[in-house]
Amino acid sequence: MNTLLIIANALGYIGFAMLYIQVVLGSRHIFKLITRNTVKINKLHTTLGKYAIFAVFLHPLLSMAYRLEDLAWIVTPNWNVPTETAITLGRFALFIFLAIWITSAIVRSKIKWHPWKKIHLLAYPLVFLIFPHISQIGTFYGDYAFVRAALFVLWILLVISVIYRLFTWAGFGKQVYILTDKKIVETDIILIKLTPKNKKMVSGIGQHFFLQTKRFGSEHPFTIIRNQDGTLNFGIRKVAGFWEEINSKAVGDRVFVDGPYGVFTREAQNIEPKVIISAGIGVTPFIDLVSNYGENSIYINCNRNMEEAVERDFIKSKVAKYVDIVNEYVGEPDDSIRVGVLSEQLLSEILKDKKLETPVFVCGSPDFIGAVKKMASALGTPKEKIYYEELGF
Repeated sequence: MNTLLIIANALGYIGFAMLYIQVVLGSRHIFKLITRNTVKINKLHTTLGKYAIFAVFLHPLLSMAYRLEDLAWIVTPNWNVPTETAITLGRFALFIFLAIWITSAIVRSKIKWHPWKKIHLLAYPLVFLIFPHISQIGTFYGDYAFVRAALFVLWILLVISVIYRLFTWAGFGKQVYILTDKKIVETDIILIKLTPKNKKMVSGIGQHFFLQTKRFGSEHPFTIIRNQDGTLNFGIRKVAGFWEEINSKAVGDRVFVDGPYGVFTREAQNIEPKVIISAGIGVTPFIDLVSNYGENSIYINCNRNMEEAVERDFIKSKVAKYVDIVNEYVGEPDDSIRVGVLSEQLLSEILKDKKLETPVFVCGSPDFIGAVKKMASALGTPKEKIYYEELGF
């Protein structure tokens, strides 16, 4: 067999393996059977995607070189003969991969979550297209029985995972909770309580649950404020369409709940000194934390105004030092209330010009988290001591 063809085929199988793992383990309904650590799985997912692109692109380029074709061959469909049809299925898989990769790695911040997720779900047909592509023209597939057996097993597992995902999307396998209370805060935040219809769910500090208002509806992750003997308390900011979905629910309606997930705040669950910084409803993972471990903590709470500072008085009573930073304030601010936005200079002033060597825990919007990470690093916090919420959208 020609060396160029062997390398092209090997890269094709490597790229397929990476994509397959991404797709199967990309579903929390699958990986929760192994771990609830969404951060670890997301990092694995990102790493595989980063390196899969090389194998995915080199495979058709080397195949093109082996066949002495030009670049147009890679993107031109051909249905004339079965071999070319199989190659064309690979071409479509490549097009889908490009769409997913570009929207995830290059323009993710410019795309809203719902359209991005719909594009991302194209990974399933992408992987399905690769199977006939391999079985029709794969040299290794034709030469080695163990390759055919492995592909058959992977096909069965993929079909099972898709059926299982559809099953959970329909609400089956999730716990049914009843909406027992909801309260609007400053028109932009809704606080809700969900009481279990049957089984109580146990959760740890800082974990999150996925909420679904109806079968085959969208699922969104929210960090729990408190778990009071099975009753789950959440705070939800008015973003995207889910806020409207949950706000339209009446007390007594059901909500499907899946979880808990995540390990955020695990490193903060001790009485050692720490700095906690939140923005808006990003306060949620820290309320239970400071209740148990806040006595030596500095807490900086950033909000548009004081009315949006959820659980402000409770948090203030549990920590060593508490500072509000608000955009709008009526009255005379003091050292515990600063008007404006968080900056490196303001952070340094709050810390009394000390180097920020203690662990920093931050939760808020992606832009806010990014800004705080830069500030903390500039003030001396090692990168490995900056912890932030990652819900796994």
